[in-house]
Amino acid sequence: MKNLVDVCVGTLCWWAVGWTLAYGIADGENHAFANSNQAFGTGFTEADRDGNFTTSTAMLNWFFQWAFCSAAATIVSGGVAERVQFPGYLCFTIVMTSWIYPVVVH
Repeated sequence: MKNLVDVCVGTLCWWAVGWTLAYGIADGENHAFANSNQAFGTGFTEADRDGNFTTSTAMLNWFFQWAFCSAAATIVSGGVAERVQFPGYLCFTIVMTSWIYPVVVH
């Protein structure tokens, strides 16, 4: 059950804020750690003048890094097996995939 939560909740958290904290592209002179570029998958596809969508490598990189983010949260699941109640573990998964892992991989 906890591994399924890691994948489902972790995917949403990584997609929403984790990716942009870790790999968000700075705009112009702003070299900030975190910005809104690529939050919620913004910029993963681009449209040309004719309305045709083309994918960028960001989508592939997101998926590759998501696998490591999900695995990092799942490793903790084995370490705290039957020691943590489910609501507490859910909170940990959210923090791990939204903040801890993105900061470490930045």
